[in-house]
Amino acid sequence: MPNKMPNEMLDKTPNIHARLDRRRVRATRNTFAHLVVDIEAPHVESSQKPPELPLNLALVIDASGSMQECAGDPGSVSGFEFGHTRIDAAKHAATGVVEQLNDRDVLSIVSFADDTIVHLAATSLAGAGRARCLEAIHQIETRGCTDLNQGWLEGAEQIVHYRQESGKTRDRVLVLSDGYANEGVTEPDQLATTSRGLRERGIYTSTVGIGMDYSTEQLAVLAEHGGGEMHHAERAEDIVAVILAELSDVQATTMSDVEVTLTVDDEAGHVDATAHGYPVDVHDSIVTAALGSMVGGGRRVICFRLDVPKSSSRKEIPLHVSTTWRDTCRGISLRLDDFGTS
Repeated sequence: MPNKMPNEMLDKTPNIHARLDRRRVRATRNTFAHLVVDIEAPHVESSQKPPELPLNLALVIDASGSMQECAGDPGSVSGFEFGHTRIDAAKHAATGVVEQLNDRDVLSIVSFADDTIVHLAATSLAGAGRARCLEAIHQIETRGCTDLNQGWLEGAEQIVHYRQESGKTRDRVLVLSDGYANEGVTEPDQLATTSRGLRERGIYTSTVGIGMDYSTEQLAVLAEHGGGEMHHAERAEDIVAVILAELSDVQATTMSDVEVTLTVDDEAGHVDATAHGYPVDVHDSIVTAALGSMVGGGRRVICFRLDVPKSSSRKEIPLHVSTTWRDTCRGISLRLDDFGTS
């Protein structure tokens, strides 16, 4: 259970405000209202931040047959410069990431098709580790069909093995794929459930869609429910840029696992609520939207639509709003209830 915010911490809380476009609704017909929740993450001085933890990153690369197709415009000079197939682009991007990480970071290299290969188990980049990672990436070749779920979970397993041995790390799985999963678990709902479970264990998932026509069906679900980001990039140098930008944001994060929960009182009759733009979990009259992580000074806005049935009298919309998050600087979970609703 997250802690309620003590008074002495109020200067370090996020700025959160909720706006309802109408307090009362007509009784004679079905109607709707909108609730907008605006969150701004707090700035934290460098002196107040804990020592930076090593990054425990699993690079999971799609090596199925479709990755042998062209990554972008075959006539593009940059496309040929970095390798014009999708697998070439993914391998070049992975190489660029390895070259930019710190010696204290840890990397696993996994590829998947209809099978999964661990090319390198979790390895520190210190000493000869970086060269071993680069060699592992070089060994990846295309083969077979696409069991994205199996490859992704193997990457998460590598992270867990290292974390159990070494203690605290910043844990992230990064999947590079054209998204055309056709074996194993492919249903978005099942992938979403698993991704949420990993996120709750502190393992976040981000994805990069490779190629001009990659499929978002599974890649978007993994990232949205996994607390990470989904990126699109056509060229290898673009892939490196978006990955490094996200990893930089991870270091600047002050709020993680941000969730906004809307609860509608049962006494007033059934009110349906949905959220726009973020993955949601609905249980009876409780709607929870997952907003992921936020860097200091970052802002997220979410809109809930409330569908209110007609009733015997004009009534006020009965709802409670709360926000929970993990303070990454202090390592504690916090909650604000019924904040500034207007």
